[in-house]
Amino acid sequence: MATIPEQDHNRIIAYCSAEIQARPDNAGAYFDRAVAYATNGDYEQALADLTAVLGIDPDHTQAYRNMGLVYFQKGDYEQALAHFDAALRIDPDNTDVYNNRGLAYSGKGDYDKAIADYSTALRINPKIKDAYNNRGVAYSKKGDFERAIADFNALLRLDPRSPRAYFNRALAYESKGEYKRAVADFSSAIRIDTDYADAYALRGRAHAKQEEFHQTIEDCSKALRLSPGHADASFFRGLAYLKKGDYEHALPDFNAALGVNPECIEAYHYRGIVYIQKGDFDRAITEFNVFLRRVPDSADAYCYRGLAYLNKRDYEHALPDLDAATRIDPEYQDPYHYRGILSMNKGDYDKAIADFEAALRIDPTYENAAQGLELARKLQKPADSPIPDEDPAASFLGGGEK
Repeated sequence: MATIPEQDHNRIIAYCSAEIQARPDNAGAYFDRAVAYATNGDYEQALADLTAVLGIDPDHTQAYRNMGLVYFQKGDYEQALAHFDAALRIDPDNTDVYNNRGLAYSGKGDYDKAIADYSTALRINPKIKDAYNNRGVAYSKKGDFERAIADFNALLRLDPRSPRAYFNRALAYESKGEYKRAVADFSSAIRIDTDYADAYALRGRAHAKQEEFHQTIEDCSKALRLSPGHADASFFRGLAYLKKGDYEHALPDFNAALGVNPECIEAYHYRGIVYIQKGDFDRAITEFNVFLRRVPDSADAYCYRGLAYLNKRDYEHALPDLDAATRIDPEYQDPYHYRGILSMNKGDYDKAIADFEAALRIDPTYENAAQGLELARKLQKPADSPIPDEDPAASFLGGGEK
């Protein structure tokens, strides 16, 4: 759909309205007014005008296409597809419509049909940059990163200064675990477009995956200067601060991420970890409750909520959470360690020893579990031996994030 300078939208609408009043069968005036309405975000008026166009000219391909685009913007992918189909019945070689229909299929999550449409567009015209980009994105969403990278390479051959091609290829490399290549491509995108806030934020994420937290903080701070409400930048910077043990800076960033995007569910999880580190176990439990309602199969969240309960000496609630964590992920060492501490604090040294040994089988270098095992063996005494008043394992609550 054509892009119109913002200051001209209302003027075009007024001009076209006068034309229509003078000649009610002026399909061109209805069409141009529909474009202006759509650009203003007034989708219902745009659809009404495009319907009028089709009443005057039932074979108006662009009217069907633009109706498809309006429905796509509204998130109504079925109606978008129906109108793109109608456009292609009139003009079966229209590459723009194949590309647009591919986007609608992608919006529905039907990536195979989307890829088929992008491929058809490229068979008709092998130089359509949007089709290479969009097909690459669809391949990435399917997890076929090699084909995605091949499409972004093709786009870069057509347009060597395409920041989106570098950006999307970086995402594919990152998904493959090739973080240095991802950083290089995000950097190329930034060299071309120095105000590319998303590229700064996600380069920060790629740095974080290499434990380069200082660079993460720098990149996300730059993204936030460019786009102050950037939820991803706040989240990844908060995560970097958390990993560095800087809880005072981590917490405001997670708060900011959730303030902008309440669907940033991971922020609840990490905010819970911050509250554990700050000793605010009730708030930590509240955060993990929210997270587990949305992600009920998270071994990590059950483990940390169990740890919060354990720190409160609420063993009745801690034990089911730690049990759940070991059921969901039997190869996750921390819940065994914490459950060992729980059993040791209750005086059940046999169970404690079994859990510490389980943690050490998974990670033989787990120092806190080794220390817990040594203490449990020392405390293992006949049944009539007194249980210490203090929690004997209080010094061994340490563990690592999974």
